[in-house]
Amino acid sequence: MLLQVAMGTLELKQSLTGHRGRVWSVCWHPKGANLGSCGEDKTIIIWGLEGPKWVTKMILTEGHSRTIRELAWSPCGNYIASASFDATIAVWDKKSGQFECNVTLEGHENEVKSVSWSISGQLLATCSRDKSVWVWEINDDEYECDAVINAHTQDVKKVRWHPHEEILASASYDNTVKIFKENAADSDWSCTATLSSHTSTVWSLSWDKIGNRIATCSDDKTVKIWREYKPGNDMGIATPNNESVWKCICTLSGYHTRTIYDIDWCKTTGLLVTACGDDIIRIFKEDSDCDPHQPSFTMICSINSAHAQDVNCVQWNPTIPGQLASASDDSTYKTIRTMSNATGNKVGIPLKDVVSAMNKFADTSLAASWDNVGLLVEPTESKIVSHILLTNDLTEDVMDEAIKLKTDLIVTYHPLIFVPLKSITTKSWKERIIARCLENKIAVFSPHSSFDSVKGGVNDWLAEAFELESSKPIQPNEDNAIYGFGRLCTLKNRISVDEAVNLVKQRTDLKHVRLARARDTDGYINTVALCAGAGVSILKGISADLYLTGEMLHHDVLDAVHQGSHVILTNHSDSERGFLKIYASILKRNLQQPVEVYVSESDKDPLQTV
Repeated sequence: MLLQVAMGTLELKQSLTGHRGRVWSVCWHPKGANLGSCGEDKTIIIWGLEGPKWVTKMILTEGHSRTIRELAWSPCGNYIASASFDATIAVWDKKSGQFECNVTLEGHENEVKSVSWSISGQLLATCSRDKSVWVWEINDDEYECDAVINAHTQDVKKVRWHPHEEILASASYDNTVKIFKENAADSDWSCTATLSSHTSTVWSLSWDKIGNRIATCSDDKTVKIWREYKPGNDMGIATPNNESVWKCICTLSGYHTRTIYDIDWCKTTGLLVTACGDDIIRIFKEDSDCDPHQPSFTMICSINSAHAQDVNCVQWNPTIPGQLASASDDSTYKTIRTMSNATGNKVGIPLKDVVSAMNKFADTSLAASWDNVGLLVEPTESKIVSHILLTNDLTEDVMDEAIKLKTDLIVTYHPLIFVPLKSITTKSWKERIIARCLENKIAVFSPHSSFDSVKGGVNDWLAEAFELESSKPIQPNEDNAIYGFGRLCTLKNRISVDEAVNLVKQRTDLKHVRLARARDTDGYINTVALCAGAGVSILKGISADLYLTGEMLHHDVLDAVHQGSHVILTNHSDSERGFLKIYASILKRNLQQPVEVYVSESDKDPLQTV
């Protein structure tokens, strides 16, 4: 399931099924592009994106004989460790191209509840119902038990490594959290601190980004925030034996109505998320003006009935701010998209900043004087953009798609408004679209010929159909000759007309194009003059072996072939549309913020070959 936080609410995006029975754990790949889940059915499912949807990529079986309680990706992403009720830990690797279980670690006397890799990838921690915490050392794919720590008096529920150091924390049924580290003098692992304040089982814990605070959650229905005070701290807090002291500096109570089974502290946004037995997922934000030694947190959003039964696990995507996954007793795994800022309002980028980012790529001053480019529709309220839809033409089908995607900004290559409007009614399709944009507070921006002129824009994308020796604008910009309209290209090696046709089809992803062969030529091409769209005004009179554009009038084609130029026509927008996928990546990179950029699936040229 995908959820999104918009204006302080969580929005469900996608729910995934595949496990039989309870799903205990989900874990993101370190790069955030894949997700693993495990559960009662003794399998691990690896999920990945195909387009906008998460799908099953592989299912790992035969590693365990009982429930798999938790899994963890190694920091390098090449290994998965899984902890099972069969008292073993399986380590899976991809040396064969697919994940296989090549190592089974034995030693625990009872169910293994949790597993965690250190940041170096050289240590693995596990814990069990047998009350012990084990540390495993890894050398050249050899796993050796480095320590068995018997510091807890009851079942140990969770182990988690410090985000930057080889310091370990564990949570237990004995109501405590313990901190462990290795003594450099004798290489023994020992407990350096016990965090006691919860009145019942501590189910889970999570370090903050820096590693000097820990969030814990409990059967006592509270979340607690703990802070480390090192020797010589500014607060003057005593540190006996020259060891750090951990203090509970905040308790969040009154929010949860049942046991809190999991908690995760986002390393990119600072948000806390909890998984609760009341089937609710809650998100908390630290107040910006609070005392760091007595912090306060506000619940900025929640989703009731996030699952049909207990929520067992939640985890933030490590690379995509605001995205998280959850697992439940109801056999489902859900991915959730959050877009929430410090105030609990919608997160994204102010519209003016998005426009600025687009102008940095192709300033509207590069557009032709006759064109109508830039921001064409602007909501009256200050606009925050979190969803952008790219399209070649803003049609009513695309408008329907934009509303379904909860789009904030439509970037339409061709301007919707080109000639002055006398009214905005329901009589014409363009007026209806503008009215719907205003009703739904959707902004509209058109770059059009600025994208044609800019280096790396539409015409350069089209020119990359060929292997080029050189390329230059046919009509250079007066202020900077690297910009301009059309492209005159010299090929590295001459090609046949048929080869050119195939290259254009590949570039534009078309099955058919229209071809006019020149008279009295050898049929080979050394030079190409091109202009996306309707390019005759740019190409006419240019000496080149091939004209490539979207559309030309009948008599202009006749003129070209009689002057010795072959002509390939793709249909107007088919010579432009393919650039949108390239621009989606450019825009995401330039924005550097958690904004979704979609390329329309409804947009297509109105003329089809039948």
